[in-house]
Amino acid sequence: MRTGDTLAETLMKMILDQRMNPQFKMISEDRAFKAGHRWEDVGSNETRYAVIQNPTSDVEMYIIGIETWAFANARVDYYLDPTFTPGTEVPATPYRLGSGVTSQMKVYVLDSTNIADMGTLIYPDGIPGGENKFAQGGSNEGFIGFSLLPGHSLLIVMKNIGSNPGDMGFKVMWWEIKKGGWSP
Repeated sequence: MRTGDTLAETLMKMILDQRMNPQFKMISEDRAFKAGHRWEDVGSNETRYAVIQNPTSDVEMYIIGIETWAFANARVDYYLDPTFTPGTEVPATPYRLGSGVTSQMKVYVLDSTNIADMGTLIYPDGIPGGENKFAQGGSNEGFIGFSLLPGHSLLIVMKNIGSNPGDMGFKVMWWEIKKGGWSP
């Protein structure tokens, strides 16, 4: 802190200092993105699918977090490297709104018919949501801070295990980093 700086000025400088805040650097360099989807009125025992794909050969997808949520009891499973046919693409939004930059990663929502093989189960999870008049829903941050390497995909499988229908969804937030090029 320099002489004469107020605490607020010092804190603002720390927030804007790229060495202290890699998220700010990723945003300012158009390398931070977000995508999400909501499925409405998912019936009891119905399943929904989404894939996060890194189709590149030289960019790592550093996943800041994947949040799943449901207005029902839900089972959430994550599989590595499924065999699939792309479904409906979910558009990625850059964190620097209006920049016009596009993500190199792909996010899709799928039907079960798009999936030939689920891949390897890497993380089973769940969302407690309640039932009937106690149905409040919930959310879960199943993955925080990991990389999806070039040529790999992650399948998210969400199943309503409650007795009532409810909305379910996910959002994924990520940075795109040239392979071997992390430099916050």
